[in-house]
Amino acid sequence: MIETPRLILRPWTMDDYDEFLRLRTNPEIMRYIKPKGIPTPEQVRERLEKAVAVHEKHGFGLCAVILRDTGRIIGWCGLQPFDETDEIEIGYAVEKEFWGQGIVSEAAAALLGYGFETVGLERIVAVAIPENRGSSRVMEKIGMTYEKNTVAYGNECVYYAMSRDQWQSASSQWSAASR
Repeated sequence: MIETPRLILRPWTMDDYDEFLRLRTNPEIMRYIKPKGIPTPEQVRERLEKAVAVHEKHGFGLCAVILRDTGRIIGWCGLQPFDETDEIEIGYAVEKEFWGQGIVSEAAAALLGYGFETVGLERIVAVAIPENRGSSRVMEKIGMTYEKNTVAYGNECVYYAMSRDQWQSASSQWSAASR
């Protein structure tokens, strides 16, 4: 479990299926994640099972994003293997009412720190479809650098990355914001 000033980030469990289903079938949340359609309840269950398995195997994965003051699950953020490569990506999404409040940046920065400082990762990547400017802004805000356009998960995407060295330079801004 990771705590930030406003959030608690914890691994998903199978007991979270109803909340995971609510989020993963929300058209506003999924618009840029699965632009070809909303997943079925069975696909959501499979995705949750995968998220749980990734945590068990690697010690990191998708986390529920929970508001500290209410205990409400508002989205997800996490580190996971990237689309059949050897790389690790950070992914995130929150309910629309929380867009533009810095919540995703706060969660993503905390998980970058976890990935680099605790897990010992050397590099973390992120992708977004080009129309999702909000996601690209988050990547830039947390210090990631645009590298290229690519195809990921069957979609044209922008591709950002950050090395451990870049994190060490950028992390001071997040440490100061956490105080």
